[in-house]
Amino acid sequence: DEIREKQNQIMNVFSANDFNKAGEMLMQLEAGEMNSQLAQVACYLVIMGEEMSAYGGIVSSVLQEFDEFVREYEHVKFALRRFYFEERSGAWASLQNRLRAGKISMKFLWVAAHESVADPNRLWWRVFAEYQKEIRELMKQGEILEAERLLQQMDEKWRGRDGNIFLILIYVFRREVESGLQRTVFDRFADPDDMIQLWVADMDFSTAPAVISALRRRVDHGVFGYTYVPETYYDALTAWFSRRHGYMIDRRNVIYTSGVVPAVSATIKALTSPGDGVIINTPAYNCFFSSIRNNGCHVVASPLRRVDLSSGKFTYRVDYDDLESLASDPANKLFILCNPHNPSGRVWRRDELEKIAAICGRNGVTVISDEIHCELTMPGLEYIPYATVDPSAVICNSPSKAFNTAGLQIANIVTPDRQVRSLIDRAININEVCDVNPFGVAGLMAAYNDGEAWLDSLREYLAENYRELRSFFSDKLPAYPVADLEATYLAWIDISASGLDGDIVERLLVDKAHVRVASGSIYGDSRYIRINFATQRSVLTEALARIEAVLGIL
Repeated sequence: DEIREKQNQIMNVFSANDFNKAGEMLMQLEAGEMNSQLAQVACYLVIMGEEMSAYGGIVSSVLQEFDEFVREYEHVKFALRRFYFEERSGAWASLQNRLRAGKISMKFLWVAAHESVADPNRLWWRVFAEYQKEIRELMKQGEILEAERLLQQMDEKWRGRDGNIFLILIYVFRREVESGLQRTVFDRFADPDDMIQLWVADMDFSTAPAVISALRRRVDHGVFGYTYVPETYYDALTAWFSRRHGYMIDRRNVIYTSGVVPAVSATIKALTSPGDGVIINTPAYNCFFSSIRNNGCHVVASPLRRVDLSSGKFTYRVDYDDLESLASDPANKLFILCNPHNPSGRVWRRDELEKIAAICGRNGVTVISDEIHCELTMPGLEYIPYATVDPSAVICNSPSKAFNTAGLQIANIVTPDRQVRSLIDRAININEVCDVNPFGVAGLMAAYNDGEAWLDSLREYLAENYRELRSFFSDKLPAYPVADLEATYLAWIDISASGLDGDIVERLLVDKAHVRVASGSIYGDSRYIRINFATQRSVLTEALARIEAVLGIL
């Protein structure tokens, strides 16, 4: 009732032509208190020549909220945009969706902008309509690259005209075009038979024979009810890390769960309050962003510092001064370390980890270390368990990356602090990821007990694949530097020489080369793409040749 009263008061003031007062009242509203009718009022105030810095702030904030929403829910943005643009409205009366913080109706803004400014007698409107028609025609013809370039030209033509409602049209049309471009990709999601998948972080190899045998025995058991995690599970876990990495884990400090992402998310929930900051090194694993925001916290980026090396390679270093500055802010409670780092491929040395531990320790920042890639170091490089330099940290690990068992859904959280462990255990139960399946338990024990020789052979094969990929880019595509990979099977490649961002390159490779890679945009830097080379060498060779056919002409 109070919200409706506010809305009615603003409409009455606006109807009385007291636009200054109406604008002031609009700016005092929370986003969730603005309905479609009031948003239309905001658009009209902008069009009527008022300063963008005043009433245009209403529209700008709405657009900004939508951008934040898209970034927060990156994994569903394509489906959301498809919903927005296929659910056509056509008139103000049918647009009843409220504009809420982080939840914006793009179709409302589209109709609002059109009904507000559509005037065929205006030159700029005719120019916009011509651009619009040409871009849509190019999209229909599958000329994705040309459509994107024309859209950029359209955007730049009116860049800086802050007081012009045309910016709203550009904004919304850009989202529509991007949605169409993504639909072009997703129309192929059933993927033709010759599509080569080099994007998501799993492998094209069968898991270790010991794991397969253990799972077969578990299937033969025939009963797949609730799972009891036996002591032998903890024995396998602790023996593996002790034997292979000199990391002594007390089984009493272990909490099992269904995956490392659920583990990280539950730890954030346990150790923060909504509104707290969580520091990450960017570029960063995409699920870090969503796990932080899904718990009501703020992503606090501490960008890694790129260092260019010889032979067209580059690497990254931690910016310790920046990390110190962020950690000293009492609003920032956690630091999520990726050890080894995805997507840069860094294996952090002991002295680097010690500096991180010192900074976070003296500033009271708890470290969560995601160590899911720990087994996949390149020859001659050693993974250092973060807990060996900071015993108070929260460690998340799983055999899933090393043994290609992500579908078995098993992971562990290790922390010695009883109170912290209790809070995490409660969060895992709140998130309802406290139960694991019987195959995950059996698979972990088999991998850690009998999979060592298989893993060593795998690592040699992956190292040779990386050498082939790096050599190929050096010889055939020297304009695209490859990060000096120290761990993981994920190559991080600088595509800025193409003049295109990662999303466009990703779409081009899918559409023209039938190779699916991952755009760097989801990791926080659209100047890069990530290529998974954990596949058969013949497949990798074919994929690289296809990639050259596209990147080589950009």
